[in-house]
Amino acid sequence: MTARLSLKMQTKMGLGLVMTSKLLRVAAIELEQLISRELADNPALELICGAESQARPYLASLSGANTAAGYSKSMGARTGSAQEFDSVAEQLTATPSAIDQLISQVALMVNRNDLEVAAYLLQSLDRHGYLRSTPEDLAAELNVSTTSVERVIQILHQLDPPGIGARNLRECLLIQCQYLEANGGDCLVVSRILTEVWDDFSNQRWSRVAQKLRLPVSAVEETRQFIAQNFYPYPLQLAEEGSASSETIAHADMIIHREPGGGRPIYRLEIPGAEALELKVSAYFEKVLSAGTDEENKQLSIEKIWIRTHVDRARLFVTALDQRWATLRRIGEYLIDYQVGFLNYGPRELKPLTRAAVAVALDLHESTVSRAISEKIVQLPDGQLMPLSDFFDPSIATKEAIRQLLTHANKPLSDHEIANHLQAQGLKLARRTVAKYRQQLNIPPSYHQQHEHSWSLVHGA
Repeated sequence: MTARLSLKMQTKMGLGLVMTSKLLRVAAIELEQLISRELADNPALELICGAESQARPYLASLSGANTAAGYSKSMGARTGSAQEFDSVAEQLTATPSAIDQLISQVALMVNRNDLEVAAYLLQSLDRHGYLRSTPEDLAAELNVSTTSVERVIQILHQLDPPGIGARNLRECLLIQCQYLEANGGDCLVVSRILTEVWDDFSNQRWSRVAQKLRLPVSAVEETRQFIAQNFYPYPLQLAEEGSASSETIAHADMIIHREPGGGRPIYRLEIPGAEALELKVSAYFEKVLSAGTDEENKQLSIEKIWIRTHVDRARLFVTALDQRWATLRRIGEYLIDYQVGFLNYGPRELKPLTRAAVAVALDLHESTVSRAISEKIVQLPDGQLMPLSDFFDPSIATKEAIRQLLTHANKPLSDHEIANHLQAQGLKLARRTVAKYRQQLNIPPSYHQQHEHSWSLVHGA
């Protein structure tokens, strides 16, 4: 008896470890699919969302099913319920269009009358997400005041992605600049370019921009690169990409927020699914399982065996999911603390770090850290997405040093010259390593290098 109990416990522990490892390894998108599948397959598992329990329809079919025939009949009823669940799930997970998603956003911000105006304006956007018609023309078409249209346009400018409803590229970028500033980003030079020297900048007259703003040309070039990396010219296309794969934030496994305010930057970690995908074991199933006398429970009926099997699996799943959230949070908070220089100043400040070092610091197994990092995406405070594994890539800082060196060089540099410059900065690299990193940065050899790069954002301005 003791041996059988020990074996049963070992089996349950083994299943729990397998489940924990599986849920920890997968990325956010695949995790949502696994949870949806588990909710559909296991009636003892529930999503905490205030909805009526899904348990009762399954259990109703089990009433009085004490024989093998009755068990078979009950399973047939359970399959029908699963099909109904799948049908509902398909409706809930059907991907809305980009415009539908934008209308859903604005519906939370306005009254019914303004919502009708907003929906009309959103339907009037061009393929880039710009609102080319004047407020006066739109007001005439809607038979409302121009003031109403202008008020709603300002609300559209608050939607995600920022830039929706702008009149042109310049206004689109200004809206995004204001969004970054509101979230702790530094856009002072960008704002001056957009408001003071936009014509020169959009026509790539870098020297004139630098002269008018009283900045070095190198600062203008850095700002140009910052805009190219952090701004986007066509917000509706970005929204359409998001509608095809859900929202960007929803598929980030971690989000690092920079708290507003002056002084020393303070960062906060968010694990997006930890609250949105909170699960529990059905209280109704557990109540049915615990009902009855001790003697009755010793001789479990077929339906109680079926219930216990599903309750046990639900418990394992909930525990494994909770462990995933806890592990990701611990690792994320450690990375924020250890790599704060990177968050403050960029890739050049990324410190060397190994998975083994994180495992020791957090008292975890190295394989646990590796699974937690694998295929995960982190969203940085400026909105950029990057693989979580980049925090452990020793080449990131070096590649950034190479990119900066070539950006500010007065002439094309050979790989040997790049290696010499890096060595002067304390970075010792072989010429072959320099060549490999340069190729990974998509920078051509010295005889093909160009120092004037066209700015992709101004195309079609």
